[in-house]
Amino acid sequence: MTVGVALKCRDSVVLACDSQATSGNYKDHATKLEQLDNYHGLVMAGAGNTCQDIANRVRDYLKSER
Repeated sequence: MTVGVALKCRDSVVLACDSQATSGNYKDHATKLEQLDNYHGLVMAGAGNTCQDIANRVRDYLKSER
């Protein structure tokens, strides 16, 4: 189970999440929080390769909108 939280502050938002990846009895460290640019972040849960693909696509989209 992934736990993620976003805290709205006066001038910012703070994103946080756990970093445990689990597959059956196997446990490891995983990056579930991705900084997309200076203004956007992403908390991810699910299959690692799918999450990373989504993060890359969103990052590319944000770059194309500048």
